[in-house]
Amino acid sequence: MGAAPASSVERRPSFHPEFYKAIAFPWVIREFPWCCSAPRCPNRTTYTWDYYFGQLLDMGVRNYILGGNRVNRESRIERVERQFYPPWDISGFMSLKHEVDCRGGRILADLGLFWFPSWKETLNKTAFLESVAKFITDYPVDGFILWFPGYSPATWETDIIQSVTECFKAIKELRMVTGLG
Repeated sequence: MGAAPASSVERRPSFHPEFYKAIAFPWVIREFPWCCSAPRCPNRTTYTWDYYFGQLLDMGVRNYILGGNRVNRESRIERVERQFYPPWDISGFMSLKHEVDCRGGRILADLGLFWFPSWKETLNKTAFLESVAKFITDYPVDGFILWFPGYSPATWETDIIQSVTECFKAIKELRMVTGLG
């Protein structure tokens, strides 16, 4: 992965769409290659994560959305299904982060569905910001992607919209990138 030093890459405001490669559970569940010609497709995923990210970077992919986390009902970031999916590999993340920074790209953490068990709960901004501070100590992401169950008009009249809005504002206060999945 031959890239320029991160200090030599200037990140300018972008006024065009930025595309991101999303990976649901990085360093845990490998993606299976897909191709039109079945005999040419590998039938096993035996690659290493360094190789996988190296291939993506060599193809020009510089922006990533990494999944596996969510906002819990206490407004803190936690792993999805902690018993099955361990945290991201810290050294692997830092290596990827360096390569992405060298290319002027970004890494966003996907916080999944913003779904409190009760539609009457709201975001605890203080707890959320403390959780973000702790998260970015280990994983210095450039921002977060938020989702909410907007498939039903019934959810539009709940506190979920207000909580997602508050979450966006809190992330923006930290001068981080936000996006809606």
